[in-house]
Amino acid sequence: ALLIVVPENLLTFELGKSALSPTAERFLAEALPFYVRALCGPLRDKIDSLAIEGHTDDHGSDAFNLKLSQERSLAVMVKGMEVIQAAEPASYQCFQEITSAAGRGRQDLIYESSAVVNREKSRREIFEIRLRSAEQRHLREQSAKAL
Repeated sequence: ALLIVVPENLLTFELGKSALSPTAERFLAEALPFYVRALCGPLRDKIDSLAIEGHTDDHGSDAFNLKLSQERSLAVMVKGMEVIQAAEPASYQCFQEITSAAGRGRQDLIYESSAVVNREKSRREIFEIRLRSAEQRHLREQSAKAL
């Protein structure tokens, strides 16, 4: 898998909220068409899926953070669908098929030292591009030839 960690100042949310900030909306409008053109174009046979993972810090309960991170990753995916439909309509179906949203809550906190959580860096969205194995690519090619 390839991970794209979006810097916290580009894909931001208000504390405890899941609405995208104007900065986040601009970032997605500028960046997603570039990535989707590659993933759904020349790299499509090598790509298995694109997972949008939301992460939170350690404020609040586990249940609250899991729900919040899920809402945030879903907000990113929905905005992504809107952006792709407008900017790259030929890639929309592919984007919809390969993309999923998942909240990780506070499971993968980032620490400054062994005991101090870096809350700002822990609140993040990650785009995980999962590659097909050689076996998956071979099976896909065989299936396409059979059709």
